[in-house]
Amino acid sequence: MSVDNAAITPAPAPWRCRATVYTAVFWVSPSQTADPAFAEAAYDPLERAAPFGAGKPEGGVGSIMLIRYRDTPVGPYDEMMLLPGKFGYEVDAPSAGAGKRSKKSKLRITRIYVSQRNTTWNGRTNWNIPKHLARFDFTEHADGSAECKVFPLAGGGAGAPVFQARFVPSPYVPPLPVSTRAAGWLVDLELAQPPLPAGATEATPEILAAARAQGEEPHTSEVAGTQRWCAATPYQYSSGCRVGWMDLRQADGGNFLPGASRWAVAVKMPDTDLRLGEAVWWDEPRSRS
Repeated sequence: MSVDNAAITPAPAPWRCRATVYTAVFWVSPSQTADPAFAEAAYDPLERAAPFGAGKPEGGVGSIMLIRYRDTPVGPYDEMMLLPGKFGYEVDAPSAGAGKRSKKSKLRITRIYVSQRNTTWNGRTNWNIPKHLARFDFTEHADGSAECKVFPLAGGGAGAPVFQARFVPSPYVPPLPVSTRAAGWLVDLELAQPPLPAGATEATPEILAAARAQGEEPHTSEVAGTQRWCAATPYQYSSGCRVGWMDLRQADGGNFLPGASRWAVAVKMPDTDLRLGEAVWWDEPRSRS
């Protein structure tokens, strides 16, 4: 999908969307998170250089998702996101006494690319999701397989892709219903997202010219920053999921995450009911302990 030219329009939560979702699931060990290359893979350069990239990765169940949205509050777009396990953080805990903090651990979306300006701005301001613009080369086949390459516009949208993957369905497993609500009994799926840094627009001159024609000021950046933490829990359901494998070998012959395997167990969720409600917001802890 090419990058959408639409001017930025606020679309507050909750969102209810329809999409095809490809999800690869894998395990992230503590030794992987300690590798200096982990941060390079886990974050876009803007967030990597900001406090957002100074989190405390703990590993655990991680995932990479490739999503083809056909119906959202801001129109269709493609998306790639990385959730490399859980991250530790602290919040004020007044119930434990004055000046006390409580430690928590939740999943976090650390890197995400989308093909549309509207969802970039709204994802960042609604839920602290660190979206960046990208060009997607997405091919889906009649047998259920698919390939995707992602080219961030901040890098010019050319050259080698920053991410690529190939989904291959298993011929031995029949389609079955999958709900993340059921999976929530086994894995805590709540996201806790830190505040985001603001960045310069990643739109090309052609995109900005088209936005200007729709009444948007050309200096408006879709890479919005935020000031507070937030949490939200996504929901996905599809009645005919295909189990398979995702090939995560990158253009340079290596793996996207350090220490990860080339092949990951994956599912394709066609015609997915995907929802994300309003976030719960809070400030950085002010206590010292």
